Amino acid sequence: GEHGWELAPYGSSKLAGLVQLLRSLPPGDKAVVFTRFPDALALIGRALKRASIVAVALSRVDKSVVDTFRTDPQTRVLLLEAGESAAGLTLTCAQHVVFLDVL
Repeated sequence: GEHGWELAPYGSSKLAGLVQLLRSLPPGDKAVVFTRFPDALALIGRALKRASIVAVALSRVDKSVVDTFRTDPQTRVLLLEAGESAAGLTLTCAQHVVFLDVL
């Protein structure tokens, strides 16, 4: 496309823009992506997987993914539903924060 984004694989310009943004981060930088909608987490996760961007998603059940995000250099993105599940988390290892609603 006009901005170097390939829209088709991601299904939305917001997801294509997110992939472009995350690919442009300096090596070693980490990002937290918040969304308001639980269904959006799956959409974002699939788009990042398609783009070969390693991400983990926090669920209410399994908070161990935060440790993976903090300690694994290959895991550069943490996906979170904005709200209670994100409350009280220490995410100082992230240099970037994105709020994205794709629905």
